Amino acid sequence: MPEMSRAALAFRRFVWNRASLNAVLLASPAILAATGSFIMSRSVDAEIAGLTQRRDRLTETSRELDSFTRDVERLQLDRAALLLIMNGQDADIQLKFALDKLFRLNALNSMRRVAATLYPVEWKDRMAPYEHLVQQDYRSAETVRELQSAESAMIADASRQLTMLQESSNRVAAEIDARTAFRTTILSVGNSLMYILTILVFFFGINLK
Repeated sequence: MPEMSRAALAFRRFVWNRASLNAVLLASPAILAATGSFIMSRSVDAEIAGLTQRRDRLTETSRELDSFTRDVERLQLDRAALLLIMNGQDADIQLKFALDKLFRLNALNSMRRVAATLYPVEWKDRMAPYEHLVQQDYRSAETVRELQSAESAMIADASRQLTMLQESSNRVAAEIDARTAFRTTILSVGNSLMYILTILVFFFGINLK
């Protein structure tokens, strides 16, 4: 008898025989319950991973926007403090305008980053009037008021956007918690079903003999 035939006969006799087939059929409910809970948990894992990535993006956007907004506000405060000192010392008006321009030029890059975060499509158009004024050799209070108005409007928009980002991040975090709890429930129910069905299979198997 060929070696392959002997191996096949041994496999059918000791491994894949009627007893093992009956055992697999009896255990199939438990196997299906375990497999189903595993597949469902993997699907929920994929959803959780997607939500986690979304939350991370929201957090990173919020962090960057907050950082650049704080830079603009810090330079505003520094500029205002120095201008108050110069007013107290009755400094030359041209020197005050030069100082105002210097601080705004220093804040320009942060203003661009804030605008790019707030208005990703049209940020260059929104920044163009501001940049035109800042880069001029301005000498009028009206120009300063226009610049200050543009900065204040953008900072107000940034504040509202930060609030919206935080609210969105909170909602996503709550959804992650809910999906994680659902995944735990699925695994718990699946394991419970598997244990129950295994016990029933064992009980019926013993009594059917």
